[in-house]
Amino acid sequence: MRSERANTGGSERAGTREVIQGLPKPTTAFRRRAWLQFQRALDPLSPPKPFRIERR
Repeated sequence: MRSERANTGGSERAGTREVIQGLPKPTTAFRRRAWLQFQRALDPLSPPKPFRIERR
């Protein structure tokens, strides 16, 4: 049973990578809004933690 899962998992992941590569990257504004919304969902009364900007 375990070997069956291992064999099918590889082909599914290859297809997922192709789909992900075709998608546009989220903008910084979108990521910041999502981060703030996530922080409010965790604890609505506390101040949100700072949003870390990804540096490349």
